[in-house]
Amino acid sequence: MSIRLNHLPATMTTRNTDAGLRYLERCLMLFKTIDPDIPLNSVIVFVQACLGHTKDVCFRDLARQLRTSTPTIGRQVAVLAGSAGGLGLVRTQPDQDDARRRIIVLSPKGETIREQLVDRHGRLHG
Repeated sequence: MSIRLNHLPATMTTRNTDAGLRYLERCLMLFKTIDPDIPLNSVIVFVQACLGHTKDVCFRDLARQLRTSTPTIGRQVAVLAGSAGGLGLVRTQPDQDDARRRIIVLSPKGETIREQLVDRHGRLHG
């Protein structure tokens, strides 16, 4: 998976950048408390599922957005899901409009983690 970094806006100050990086560090540490060996790609997939928590997130669309393959997304979702020793943060289900598509949905545990991430962000900027 390749990640493209855009240039920071001219209005971005060192203080804002430092605060953002501290927030990112706290979020990553939260995931390390869940599983010390969690792959970063799985964290990225979870964050994408959180961003889409009000709408369906399908494997194919997520793969396109993250510029990777659908099987790669499937492996990351397996780490996040409850099956086969997964973390229980997400579950998958068939899309109601297209049974060929699988969508990613946050589990109750995943919703709790999402709320903790939002809370940490609020404390950083509040």
